[in-house]
Amino acid sequence: MFINESTKALAADSFHYLCDLEIKKAQRYQYFISVLFIQFDERNEPPDREPTLGDTTLEVLGKILRDEIRECDLLARLGNNRLCVLLPFTDGTSSMGVAERLRSRVENHTFSDADGERKTVSVSVACYPTHASDSASLLCRADETLLRVLEVGGNRVANTE
Repeated sequence: MFINESTKALAADSFHYLCDLEIKKAQRYQYFISVLFIQFDERNEPPDREPTLGDTTLEVLGKILRDEIRECDLLARLGNNRLCVLLPFTDGTSSMGVAERLRSRVENHTFSDADGERKTVSVSVACYPTHASDSASLLCRADETLLRVLEVGGNRVANTE
């Protein structure tokens, strides 16, 4: 399956394949690629455990993200509640702006299943070739940064150091 039905995002296997291809093109033609990892902040869960959210909430998040990214960007569902955006031709500074715009858009959205509570996301940013030299290490760096953000309370954007 290429597309995750609930989020209308690429399935993880498809995304990993396309990410690897995109990094190889970036190496050949010398351009930047940024990756954003996006996950809901669930304050009742330990940071090392992904909470389980309903598909409706993830469908809405997928729509918010698709509405905010370019047609050439890739949106993927990488885990239960983790989405990823691959931004070709986007350096670290520009991707931080995109990440903050996405975080703010989610924070200001009213989710129908939120029982009056505001939902927020944390977003990590990693950039090729600034933070990694291949797709596996780029995704790993983005993941490490996201875990660090979630540990300090979430609802923020962090750049990989």
